[in-house]
Amino acid sequence: MSDIKRCPFCGHLGIHIQEGDTFRWRYAECASCGARAPEVRINTVAEDRKKAEADVAAKAIQEWNTRA
Repeated sequence: MSDIKRCPFCGHLGIHIQEGDTFRWRYAECASCGARAPEVRINTVAEDRKKAEADVAAKAIQEWNTRA
């Protein structure tokens, strides 16, 4: 998994991947202050669900690390 940057608002390093508005979406969120990155879509029809979860987690972290 990619290195996760600290929260720009509170400096906390505890960033978690959460389920988004529906089961098709995930996002990275700071466990301390609740700041969050944009949602990314998971491949819900993938044969390998573990790989799909790992892929979407990596995308969510990328969004967290590159947000404006």
